[in-house]
Amino acid sequence: DGAAAPSSDGATAATGAGATEPTTDGAPDGPPRLVGAPAPTGSLAAAAGAALALAVAVAAAPVLLVPAVVLVAVIALALPRGRARSRARLLGVLVPSLVLMAPLLLEVGTRGLDGVRLLLADAGPAAVVAPAPAPARLLGVPADASVLVPAGLPDVLASAWPYLAGGVVLVLAVLGLLRGRPVARAVRLCWVVAAVGAATGAAVAALPAAVSPDAVGPAWTGAAVSLTTLGLLGAAVLASDRLTERLASRSFGWRQPVVALGTVVAVVAVACGVVGWGWTARVGEAVALRASTAPVVPVVGQQGASSDASSRVLALGVRGDGSVDWSLLRADGDQLVDHASAVDLRRLTGPLDAPTATDPDRAHAEVDVLAARLVQGAAGDVAADVGALGVGDVLVPGVAGDDPAARSARGRLVAVLDATAGLERVTHDGTGTLWRVRGTAGQAVTSWARLVGSGADPADPRAEAVPVAARGRTVATTLPIGDGPRTLVLAERADDGWRATLDGRALAPVDVGWRQAFDVGPDGGRLEVHHEGPYRTPWLAALGATALVTFLLALPFRRRRGVRT
Repeated sequence: DGAAAPSSDGATAATGAGATEPTTDGAPDGPPRLVGAPAPTGSLAAAAGAALALAVAVAAAPVLLVPAVVLVAVIALALPRGRARSRARLLGVLVPSLVLMAPLLLEVGTRGLDGVRLLLADAGPAAVVAPAPAPARLLGVPADASVLVPAGLPDVLASAWPYLAGGVVLVLAVLGLLRGRPVARAVRLCWVVAAVGAATGAAVAALPAAVSPDAVGPAWTGAAVSLTTLGLLGAAVLASDRLTERLASRSFGWRQPVVALGTVVAVVAVACGVVGWGWTARVGEAVALRASTAPVVPVVGQQGASSDASSRVLALGVRGDGSVDWSLLRADGDQLVDHASAVDLRRLTGPLDAPTATDPDRAHAEVDVLAARLVQGAAGDVAADVGALGVGDVLVPGVAGDDPAARSARGRLVAVLDATAGLERVTHDGTGTLWRVRGTAGQAVTSWARLVGSGADPADPRAEAVPVAARGRTVATTLPIGDGPRTLVLAERADDGWRATLDGRALAPVDVGWRQAFDVGPDGGRLEVHHEGPYRTPWLAALGATALVTFLLALPFRRRRGVRT
């Protein structure tokens, strides 16, 4: 069994058990086959590794999920007949990503056509940036690239500077289309990847999917541009594959000087683009996001979040035009997990290409009104109203830069807050000025969770209440016996995911406006409160099992050796 015998057409074939295809397929440089080895169907470990890499990329940029599904489907359909195993492995590459993004896909399905915005949105805080034109995105530039141009360049060179590296890649990718049979299919596949990336970038640029406090506009097109560049770069690499060997097989002529000159131009263009970007990032404003070692909230202001009150900090920022914005901080500054595009995009209504932002909900409106009162100089004690939001401190950060108007506006705001009843200045340093919320008639309740007694209206922020110890956004404490019905009020939006139990008995939620509240009653016992997303436990189980299986399949194992013919 397994002995080789001549076939009728002169090609060597294997007979008996484990027979394989002919050793050559008619190509003069066809690769040798292994006797006793199966026909090539692709590596399972490679497919599992690709699945893990795709899941990481999709987790960072959810906008890549749809292009990935489209590309895998196109490649699977393009496989020849009889490659069912390869097709199955290829489709399996999508499984970890689909399981990982299942909550997002479920939310997209519940929103109907508006779910398209969620597929195009960025994860985390939204940033409305005007996208670059389509030709610029094809050259690897997602937005205005003028900040990447070093100072002092002539106008002609400055206009082309950001596109030098992308232009080289595009030219080489076009030349790749002229390659012959050995790499023609792979080059076409790379161009398909580039086309899908360009289509994704066009959709992101055309359909607004980012909501900032001041504007509604397109999301960041960088991920789609990266996908386009990846496809073009693959085609460019294939275009230059074995170039030296092909030149060596020909006599010296015009080809060698042209290739040498083109190589020098390509290297210089790419080097100029990279070095120029690095230089402008170091001395200019090419990088708007910069790391800072200074704390956003003074240390004394961070104590409230780590205490049993689990309180927040209300930051009032002053802009250059004198206007003021606000943010509620749970930690030392704004956190990535404090933002979700699924929540922000609920405000958008209307056509996909021209949506409008609706008015904020009652929670957002209440903070708007309170911030306006503080800025204009509130009359009376504000401790109860501020504390009802779970705010224990008020912060006015320092002004970045040397804007005299902003510094003057900040000075006026600090003076107004100093004169506000219910606020007591605690510290003033380079980070900002901090006030502690303290009522004039006694200590204000600033805890995240509070217990409102019988006879009081739990929807009234000024209702008499006692603090309930919390850690983060959970409660695990013991309640004493009360003298009547009581209501547990959280400084959080009401949501079906909140769960509260007293000695294991589920507490019924009650409507007290936008805040989440539960009917506690007069009984005492062990009180536990937490938030549980729908289907979170089965989703985590499925995600863990999928990740474990995929990781095990991605481990490399030694292949069975065969005999070359």
